[in-house]
Amino acid sequence: MPRVPHKSHSVGFPIYSLAFISPSRVVLGGGGGSSSKTGVKNKLAVYDISSDDITPASTYELDSADDCPMSLSVPLTNKHHLVAGINTSTPPNTNLRLFNIDGDKLSLESKTQTIYSDDVEAYQRIAEISPSPTHPIVVVDGKRKEKQESSFLHTLSFPQLKQLNEPLQIQGDILSANFSADGALLAVATSKQVTVYAVESDEKKTVLKEVQSISEPLIRKNPGGSLRYAKFGRGSHTSKLYTITNSAPPAKKRGARPGFLTAWDTNSWTVIRSVRLADKPVTACDLSEDGQLIAFASADLSVGIVSAKTLAPLVRILSAHSFPVTCLSFDPTATVLASGSPDNSMRLVQVPPDLAAGDSARAFVQALVIAILIGLLAVLLQLYQRK
Repeated sequence: MPRVPHKSHSVGFPIYSLAFISPSRVVLGGGGGSSSKTGVKNKLAVYDISSDDITPASTYELDSADDCPMSLSVPLTNKHHLVAGINTSTPPNTNLRLFNIDGDKLSLESKTQTIYSDDVEAYQRIAEISPSPTHPIVVVDGKRKEKQESSFLHTLSFPQLKQLNEPLQIQGDILSANFSADGALLAVATSKQVTVYAVESDEKKTVLKEVQSISEPLIRKNPGGSLRYAKFGRGSHTSKLYTITNSAPPAKKRGARPGFLTAWDTNSWTVIRSVRLADKPVTACDLSEDGQLIAFASADLSVGIVSAKTLAPLVRILSAHSFPVTCLSFDPTATVLASGSPDNSMRLVQVPPDLAAGDSARAFVQALVIAILIGLLAVLLQLYQRK
């Protein structure tokens, strides 16, 4: 694997979420959490980034009753809004926040509630914005006090944040949600399965119709394993769905608990290939906007990049952080990968522009070598038979 430049940058507060709002500007969500004893304020911090440094651009400090931002999301195009998941201890818990982006400044535009639970562990894990240019929507997870074992998938207009249908009840916690490139499909992952919905939207309502449910083969063989992410391919890989699964805790204390990446064919819903990413669970994942690269972070404190085409490893950075990564994201041009951690740091990885092309070249060379070896064996066999 090629060695790539990367550097850790201290920001002075634990990072729990991040999102790029331009190729050279990133928003970090973090702070000391709901406890006021830490003395670290919860905030959204905007940084300008360069190849070797970061510069604070602006800070939006949250109210004392607000928890730290646990999820951030921006549209793939027209990055004028930021959606954040921020709990508050002041009723009602308006956890879903919409911020306007004006240059490097953030301003609160609207907020609403999807978390109706008194459980302090309940928080907004996801906010996924559809790429539809005609009827954009955002799906957000939610909780209810009377049904703690279930989650509710809220569908709202974007950026108005108006409910478009009755929230969909889903068994277990919603861990990820992702739209296909054309916005026609939505994949929702819990720990035990991925459910794919057809999305039908107009100005007044959105209908989600279940079209497929898949269970990772590892889950079926090992009931203690858990799905973590499901993401549709982009670019030349729109007919694929990628899932990440963490295997069950080992019987032995020091045993491995690997994380796996699986590519699915969305035409037949069959497995194309599955690879082992790390010996410990995967904690974060992102897909580049051009669809060529998949980034992941592991509980072993490493950060890696694999090819979306072959799932072959391209980059691996060991000991990227001193605490497990909570969030990571490619910039819009896929030339920078940023990772954040509660260790108060953000690491920036400079991604070579030909990284994905290099994987194709390596695959071609490998195929060529195999073809040459087969040809040599055929010639040797013919010479042997003539004798």
